[in-house]
Amino acid sequence: LLDFKRNLSPSNYFPDATKFNAVLFEEAVNKKMKNLVKGYAFAIGDKDGIKARSEGGWAQDPADGNLKMSTKIPSCIGSVSKMMSCVALLNLLEAMPQVKLDDPIFSTLPKRWQQKYAGTQVECITFRQLMQHRSGFSLKSGDIANLDALAKKTKSCPYIASRSYSNANISLLRYIITGLAYPQEVPGIEKKLAGLSFEEYSEKANIEYSFPYERYIKKVILDKGLVPINASCRPEPDFMPKVAKGYSDRNDTKGALTNTAAEHIEKGNHCAPQGSWYLSAEMLVHFGRTLLFSNQ
Repeated sequence: LLDFKRNLSPSNYFPDATKFNAVLFEEAVNKKMKNLVKGYAFAIGDKDGIKARSEGGWAQDPADGNLKMSTKIPSCIGSVSKMMSCVALLNLLEAMPQVKLDDPIFSTLPKRWQQKYAGTQVECITFRQLMQHRSGFSLKSGDIANLDALAKKTKSCPYIASRSYSNANISLLRYIITGLAYPQEVPGIEKKLAGLSFEEYSEKANIEYSFPYERYIKKVILDKGLVPINASCRPEPDFMPKVAKGYSDRNDTKGALTNTAAEHIEKGNHCAPQGSWYLSAEMLVHFGRTLLFSNQ
C-alpha cells in the first residue's frame, strides 16, 4: 500500500494485450457464488468507468426485508476500511513534506497517552510501521492493551518488528489524522476530556478524535473521487431501507445491521478507522479508480 501509486502503474492491472470479457466474468462469478452466500455483489472498473457488474442473492432476504442484492446497495466492507484510512493518511502526509513516513507518531497521540508512555518503546512507533502492521502490537485489538504491552519492552529506536495483524495499528489513525489535519481542534478535545480517569479519558478520546477523522475521510478523500463516493459508518438511518444486513450464515433469517442507529448512539455515534464503513460495490470500485487514476 505504501508504494502503491509510486511503483505500480495502471498498465499492470489493465495490460493492453488482455481484452476483458464482461460477460464471461459475470458468468464465472455467478456460477461460483450462487447458493454459496446470502448475497453478493462484484464490480470491475478501469480509468473510464465500471466495465462489469455481477450480483445475486439477497441484501435482505424475503423473510427479513425482501431486498435483492445489487452492486448499488451498500454493505459493510469490514477491514477494507483499513485501506481507506491508510489512503487518507498517505494523502495527508503527501501534503506535509515536513513529516516523513519513518517519523514517530508519538506527538499525534492523545496528550494523556503521551504523558503515560513518555520514555518507552511507544515513542519509537512510526507511521510506516502502523500501516504495515509492524509496530510490535501483538494483540488483535485494544489500543491501550497493545500500547501497555509495547511499553514494557526495552526502548530501542529505531526498531524492527515482524508483521503482526492488529486492529490497534489502524485504530490509532483516528488520533494521527486528527492531530495532523486539524491540530487547532486538539486543545478543545483535550479540554472536554479533562478531569476524567485514565480509563474514561481513553474511552472518550476514542470517540471524540473520531469525528475529525471522519470529516477528513469524507471531505478530502471521498468527495474528491472521480465520482463522489457515497459512504457512511451509520447504515441506519443513512442508507435505510436499501442496505445489506449482516447475516451470520446463508440460512440466517434474522439479519442484523452491525451498526444500527441505537447502537451507534450508545457507542458515541463515531466511525472506526479499522472497520466500520459501508459502501456499495460500485462505490468501492470508484474509490479504487480514484486511487489508481486520479491526482486529486
